[in-house]
Amino acid sequence: MSNSESSNGSSDFVQRFLFEEHAVRGQWIKLSNSVQQLTAGHDYPAAVRQQLFAAAAAANLLVEILKFEGRMTLQVQSGGELKLLLIQANHQHEYRGVARYGEAVPDSSNLKTLMPGAQMALTIEPDQGKRYQGIVPMHDESLAENLEAYFQQSEQLDTRLWLFSDEDSVVGLLLQAMPEHQHNSGLDHLAQLAATLTAEEALNLDVETLLHRLYHQDPLRLFEPSEIRYVCGCSRQKSSASLALVPKEELLEILEEDGQVELTCDFCQTVYRYDSIDVEQVLANSGRDMQDDSLQ
Repeated sequence: MSNSESSNGSSDFVQRFLFEEHAVRGQWIKLSNSVQQLTAGHDYPAAVRQQLFAAAAAANLLVEILKFEGRMTLQVQSGGELKLLLIQANHQHEYRGVARYGEAVPDSSNLKTLMPGAQMALTIEPDQGKRYQGIVPMHDESLAENLEAYFQQSEQLDTRLWLFSDEDSVVGLLLQAMPEHQHNSGLDHLAQLAATLTAEEALNLDVETLLHRLYHQDPLRLFEPSEIRYVCGCSRQKSSASLALVPKEELLEILEEDGQVELTCDFCQTVYRYDSIDVEQVLANSGRDMQDDSLQ
């Protein structure tokens, strides 16, 4: 098996495991192809790319641990040079995301330097049931540390998280005490072993070898991996629905100046182009008409 693949041959996967003698559950994640798709066409600075990789891994780990059907959004905002990190992931192991940043992003891996005064929001939108959102300030230097604090404060779940990335991929290890055994789980012992993991080992060893190296004296049960995919979800139909909301006068002005209207997907950078006939059809389908000045 390649060191970049799971046991089912996927280069992008999340894999759950349980310790037989400790009340602790864990997950291992690796994203490679999908994070290349996530960042394609954006030309992110290295520091932004690193944080977006980390957010992608973290969001997909959280979806797996929370176990619900629907969509979850991990969003971090600040007034700093790195203004926004946003990842949307769902229970079908599909995700997309985007970052927003200024012109002078520091070359730093410290999240407090990049995003001073940041707030993190976790929004869960289940297919059935009520929407939930938790918002917390971010005081720590890494996304992993801030998520550990979130679980401790908001969910009362003792959680440890390690994230490692390079230019091509990101990996993550999550350990969490079972809810009914928070004070006697064995998590501290397992976390001490995980803390010996180096970035080189994490990024280059396959999951079975890595877990055996860390926990050869702590039997665990490894479940089948789940493949993770980048799926933007944009389409010309959705783009047209957005276009139909633009004031008619604005569309006419753009057509007069440029000869066409362009809408670019924020996530995947796909460009949807509309000439005057296309725009007329979009407006007609929405109940508006370019020739009817009474319609706004």
